[in-house]
Amino acid sequence: MKETTMYERIKKRREELGLEQKDIANIIGISKSAVSQWESGAVKGIRPEHLLKLAEILQTTPEWIVSGKGNQLPEKKANSTASLGKFEVVKVRPFPLISWVQAGDWSEAIDLYEPGYAERFELFAIEGRISDHAFAIRVRGDSMEPDFLEGDIILVDPERAPNNGSYVIAKLTDTNECTFKKYVNDGGIISLHPLNYPKYQPIHLNGKKAHIVGVVIAKQQKFF
Repeated sequence: MKETTMYERIKKRREELGLEQKDIANIIGISKSAVSQWESGAVKGIRPEHLLKLAEILQTTPEWIVSGKGNQLPEKKANSTASLGKFEVVKVRPFPLISWVQAGDWSEAIDLYEPGYAERFELFAIEGRISDHAFAIRVRGDSMEPDFLEGDIILVDPERAPNNGSYVIAKLTDTNECTFKKYVNDGGIISLHPLNYPKYQPIHLNGKKAHIVGVVIAKQQKFF
């Protein structure tokens, strides 16, 4: 088998995961041309801090990137891929991490943003179709414990309609604030339920104006 170079391994792994050079550049905080130089061999090495981040993005190890030796998968996953299926076909995409203020106006401002607009991006492994305007947001407060802790990063699709039991981001027009809750439709009576009950009470929407910003479809998972 032909031995590959570091540059070939980076490009091949990126393409396996369905990432573009600009995706890696945005996440690491470097220029797209820098990633292009890595893949072309125009530079002789990668800064250690960039190499560590690149290995995380490519779901592999720094050793494998540099030398092609060792496990391509991180050690604790190398012999346990069943939970992920075939590792090579896991599709990973970056999504913009936005603020709660941005989330409240996302539907109104959506035409002002190009897909992927943000200062920071977060990676999610996803299955199926998802809107180009999907976004990530950081959970605040403890109302959705124990399933969602403060600081967890969740993925929201603003073009998906909620079903009974969906987790949603909703904007309450009386307070002009967004909230993260479970969407419950009980015979046409709509309410937003916290998971941390009875510390927090459901919000009954009948008679109140509210806008469902989007449906939560994933919580960020680290592969290593």
